[in-house]
Amino acid sequence: MIIADIIQANNSTHQEVDNLMIDLQQKRIKDEIKDTLIFVEHPEIVTVGRRGMLDNLQAPDGFDSSSVDRGGGLTWHGPGQLVGYPIFRWKEESVRTVITTIEEWIIQSLSVFGVTGVRNQSTQGVWFEDYKVASIGLAFSKWVSRHGFDINLATPEGRIESVEGCGLPLGKHTSLSKFDYNISINDEEIILTVNRCTAYEHVRKLVGNVSPNFCDQTIKTNEALAEDTPYEIKTEILGEAACRQTIRKRA
Repeated sequence: MIIADIIQANNSTHQEVDNLMIDLQQKRIKDEIKDTLIFVEHPEIVTVGRRGMLDNLQAPDGFDSSSVDRGGGLTWHGPGQLVGYPIFRWKEESVRTVITTIEEWIIQSLSVFGVTGVRNQSTQGVWFEDYKVASIGLAFSKWVSRHGFDINLATPEGRIESVEGCGLPLGKHTSLSKFDYNISINDEEIILTVNRCTAYEHVRKLVGNVSPNFCDQTIKTNEALAEDTPYEIKTEILGEAACRQTIRKRA
């Protein structure tokens, strides 16, 4: 039984991963693949969501930009930011429950590093010390999600702060490195996958039952799995910029 399918897209461009997400979402709808999580650290780009296009928002001077079909306005991506794209079938069929689940997933992962992330009732995402450090933007088809979340770990000084992301004033987005946290992309990826079950338990208390596959289909994602665990990893090279890690129960 496949427990998780993880794609490490490394430093792939947003356009490359966007094309991949479209393909994977259709395959997930048809049950040709399991729930799949893409991790990537994009080269710098500002994406413009549907609301941003309706409001005629544009990236500031000096930033490349691209239009996307998620909700929301402007979103900065770039070095030092971990982006996760869950191509999941959500049984809850509630956007609010899905958002809460992902928020809790991020909050629990950051707590491992001593970061006390919180929600803001007025806008989705995760906040720390009155700054937004993680954003969420999704698109659904038949309750299979595309697009996802980002966590600002160690972004270049002044870049994300110069973008009015999510309709917030300049400077309200920032990186955890500003508060002297030293969290690597790889470490956060590992903790996100290890803590997925913990997030599931917390969200169940907050909003009632969520689908068991949120807990069951992702356990761990890197080669550090001990030999005596009941899981094994198969790594496939997908090209110069990506690989796929499939986690299975051992025979």
